[in-house]
Amino acid sequence: MGKIERIVADLPEDVFADIEQAVSAGEFGSVSEAVAHMAKAWVADRRADAPGFVARTRKAIEDSRADPHPGYPVDEVLAELDARYAAMIPDGDHR
Repeated sequence: MGKIERIVADLPEDVFADIEQAVSAGEFGSVSEAVAHMAKAWVADRRADAPGFVARTRKAIEDSRADPHPGYPVDEVLAELDARYAAMIPDGDHR
């Protein structure tokens, strides 16, 4: 095993409770061990899916380029959204 790096992570209360429960049940020796196990599993899944992700992304780009319908200019989309949301706010109620 290579060098170990230490991190600090903020977890939702329910997630932390599940981790503590797994440690209490003897599934892991410590909270640190449980979090390390989860991080390793996430990295393994991510690495395993990397070729699929690249292939899906390339396909999406090819499909987009082959689409005969033109896209919408971002400036027009943003202007339309600004107008719609401005119309929803009563006069004088801008924060």
